Amino acid sequence: MTPLLLYMLKANLALLVLLGLYYGLLRSLTFHFLNRLYLLCAMIFAAMCPLLKLSYWNATALAQPWAVVVYEGAATPVATVAAASPEWLLQAVPVLYSLGVAVLAGQLLLRLAALLRLRNTSIPGSAHGIAYRQLAVVASPFTFGPDIYIGAGAHTAADLHAVLLHEQVHARQVHTLDVLLAHLLRVLCWFNPAALRLPELVQRNLEFLTDAVVLESDQLPRKAYQYSLLRVSSLLPGPPLASSFSFLPLKHRIAMMNQPKSKRLQALRYFLALPVAFALLLALPSAVPVSTSAAKVAPAAPLGLPTNAVFYLDGKQVPLADIQRLDTKTIAGVAVLKGADAARAFAGTTQPVVVVTTLAGASSPEAEALAARLPHEQPVDMSYLSAEALAYIVKTYPGHRLTGVWKVTTQGQPVRYRAEIAKGRRPLSMLFDEQGHALTQ
Repeated sequence: MTPLLLYMLKANLALLVLLGLYYGLLRSLTFHFLNRLYLLCAMIFAAMCPLLKLSYWNATALAQPWAVVVYEGAATPVATVAAASPEWLLQAVPVLYSLGVAVLAGQLLLRLAALLRLRNTSIPGSAHGIAYRQLAVVASPFTFGPDIYIGAGAHTAADLHAVLLHEQVHARQVHTLDVLLAHLLRVLCWFNPAALRLPELVQRNLEFLTDAVVLESDQLPRKAYQYSLLRVSSLLPGPPLASSFSFLPLKHRIAMMNQPKSKRLQALRYFLALPVAFALLLALPSAVPVSTSAAKVAPAAPLGLPTNAVFYLDGKQVPLADIQRLDTKTIAGVAVLKGADAARAFAGTTQPVVVVTTLAGASSPEAEALAARLPHEQPVDMSYLSAEALAYIVKTYPGHRLTGVWKVTTQGQPVRYRAEIAKGRRPLSMLFDEQGHALTQ
């Protein structure tokens, strides 16, 4: 699974959980400003959560920074099961996702262009000390950015005053920022039902918030404001990206205005978001590849190395006893060479060769000189691993997770790929050829 796909899955799961909490527990409360903050934080948190390296899974992945890597030049393919899904299907997923993003992004750009055209064709106006822009078409009043737009047609002085007070709140509190962010997430997460509902939830709360601010200002009687809503609600709604005066059905807004204020004790519901967010951080592993070379901790476990091998420690040949005395917390890496790989790197030897590198000695001249003779590894994206290799891992090692893929190049040998998997705190490495066949180790 590519990092981008992994990121999208985790971000969408976080968004789905947080919006589910809002929909079930918070949207009916009259704390509209807190609801606005919650929705903004939910959108930002969903985007950032997969990038944070705070999860349980990342902690366990770093607990053992090295794995025993076995290179066997005389490798033979292991019988593998048929791929769980054809390779073309894995390649089709990002194509379908990109197509959906392109369609919705195009729609968003067209809507922004339509708003720009409306602004260019409107003329400045002012009433009750509030500036606005007069449109040439009949439409419900709306706000986009700092500008208030009033449609063509006669409004009574009382209705115009109510409309301008309402739209002025949208402009001053920069509600366009919330709306655009919600629509952007809808574009990027179009396959998520929560993301599709997000713009409506955001705009709904912003209308409730604006109505509450206007009424609390005591510039208009409650009934006079509601009658103005009734008269203007028959106009065509404003653009989808704008904060429109008649966005919601009238009965919902009047019902919310007449609803008793939520008790302060109900605000404790918002604190439920904290354990939910913390649980998401622990449950979702980071989509950022974890660099294991920087880790400093390893469990004290036996290495399980072949006793009939030739051993090298930090570039120098040593007896097995020296290896057995090592504190595993000091080990940076272990490589085992067999067959043709061992013979090529160590002048025709027929014995397995074990190369152990410690954190303290990895940069010594001897260790670096020996490392130059070993197969060269380059970290690559997980998508380099074929569908057949992935199917083999799933079938042979159920419950393990793939933590990294490396391209292995050796002079005179075909390219191989090393996959590292883990279950709990112990990593395990395996080699595959370019066709995805597992190689005996």
